[in-house]
Parts: sequence; structure tokens; C-alpha cells
Amino acid sequence: MKKTITLMLILTMSALANAQLQNTDFEQWQNDPSDPNFPNKPNGWIITDGFSEAPHCIYPPATDAQNGDYALTLGIWYHYVKDAAKQTVPIDYRPSALKGYYKYTDNIIQGNSGPVNDVAQVNIYLTKWNVALSQNDTIGKGTINLNESIDYSSFTCPVTYTSNETPDNVSVYLDCTRIKRAGETENLIRMEGNGSYFTVDNITLEQSTVGLEEFTVNNIEIYPNPARDKVTISNFTGQAELYDITGKLVMSKSLTEDKTITTEQLQKGIYTIRLTDKTNTSYSKLIKD
Repeated sequence: MKKTITLMLILTMSALANAQLQNTDFEQWQNDPSDPNFPNKPNGWIITDGFSEAPHCIYPPATDAQNGDYALTLGIWYHYVKDAAKQTVPIDYRPSALKGYYKYTDNIIQGNSGPVNDVAQVNIYLTKWNVALSQNDTIGKGTINLNESIDYSSFTCPVTYTSNETPDNVSVYLDCTRIKRAGETENLIRMEGNGSYFTVDNITLEQSTVGLEEFTVNNIEIYPNPARDKVTISNFTGQAELYDITGKLVMSKSLTEDKTITTEQLQKGIYTIRLTDKTNTSYSKLIKD
């Protein structure tokens, strides 16, 4: 039986998003960014050593910006100190994704059985203060891993929500290396010097201009939902992307004449479908049985 899914119309509003996160183009620095010998850090961001919340400084900003004059470059020194950048600010809406531009170079490190490719990571967390328990509850999050890129490439880190509530804080965390990363089980080190240079620029939050108001987009139908072997997306032509609960892209397909997506290889759980055509981006949930 067909099940009509009501989709939320998503439009990018960079100006509104930038009013929340600070210094997302990394143009503002605590000290003169033209002095290459003076420790520095970007305004609005906490730079840590990657292993604790201890404040940390980095050397001058990157001048090969994606747009503007400066960008942020993070890196690892041997396996003792790595740069990580974090920002937490108030928010009063539900962003659908974190977007930006990055380069990632010199990212070969030593693993248990030889050299391996290092991987940078972008994280976003949406929290809501729980009055009853006096704690912040995470109601939405996204994580995306980024591989080597000599030139600037765009990234999109979708947010998956576990609650219908509106968050009151958003945190962004930028990590330049797998070394000493939470959840990393392999013994990883950098054999010599600096490396895993993760350069980031022009971050934005993607959000809906209509808040939580929903629209039925072109009578799109997604069925069956829950799905087992395959799912059909009718009345839609464009790009379909499927993300798991961590925000990882697990499948992408251009839907033209063939409107089906094979799902038999997916693990059971909740997924987010992102549908993009020439004018709109829409999101819906898919349950895999």
C-alpha cells in the first residue's frame, strides 16, 4: 500500500544562519593575522589540544581562503598535540545541516599494520536544557568524515533529530585527525613532524525558512515505509541521498525513470532521505525493517 509522506521544504538562508554561529568565514582573529610568528586563534572559536578542553593557540591563519582573506587550518604534531576547534552558541530553530568548504592534505599516518589514510571529521550537536534533570539533552546530531582534498571541496553534514523539540544550543566540533579520536580503536601515530592539515572556511547552517510548518512537495510518495528490500519514490525527479542516524551518507542515486532504491543491504534502523531537485531540497524519514 502506498503511503504519502509529507515533506518539509528546506531552503538555505545563509544570512540567518550566520547570525547564530560566529566568525564562520574565519576573517576575525585575536591578533594581527599578518604576523606569521605570533600565536593566534579565530574569534568566537575555542581551540584545544584535541585531547582535553585546555585552551590552545595555533599559528597564523591560512591565506589561501576559499573566499575572503583567511581560513582556519588545524593539524597534528607527531601524536602529542593536535588542533581541534569548537564553538557553542544559542539557537532557536532546527538546522537541517552544517555546510562548508575544506581542504585536507599530508594525511598519511601509521596504523597497526602500516601507513593508513588519516580522516578529518566535522561534528554538529543540537542540545536542549532538561529542567527536570538539570542537564543538556542531545536532540540532534550529525557527523561526517572527510578524506584527502588538495583543492577546496564542499561538505554537507546532515542533522538527524531524535526529538521534535527546538534546541537551545548548537555546538560545532572540527577534528583534524583520527589520532586519539573518541571511539577510534586502532593504535595510530604520526611518525614525524606536522601533518593532517585540515583547512576549513565559510561554514553555514542550512535551515527551513518556514520553521516547523510542513508542505506536501509535488505529491511525493515514498513507499513502502517501513521498507525491506526496496523503496519507491514517486512524483520526484532529482538526486536522492540516504543518511544513517550518525549523519553518514550510505547511499546516493539519481532518480529519473527508475524511481526505486534498493535497501536490502541496509541494517535495520531509522534513516533520513534527502531529495534535491532543481529548485528545492526536502527531507523525510525512512524506517528499514
